[in-house]
Amino acid sequence: MPGKDILHAYRNITWTIPQDDCRITLVGPRRDGDLLEMGAKYDSVTDTDLIIHAMRVRAARARYGEAAKAVRA
Repeated sequence: MPGKDILHAYRNITWTIPQDDCRITLVGPRRDGDLLEMGAKYDSVTDTDLIIHAMRVRAARARYGEAAKAVRA
């Protein structure tokens, strides 16, 4: 996965899914518009999110996002 796609998705987060242990799943679009799912962990030393992994969004995450959008509407 190109780093530019990961950075674009991180800068344009569509929704977040809290996990345990200070981890979070972030979902945002790649440069071509396809959704990317990123696992991140907050680093208190550098005060930044560390992207642990990135992949195309899974169906379960996509359904979660659609449900979250419906609740906000």
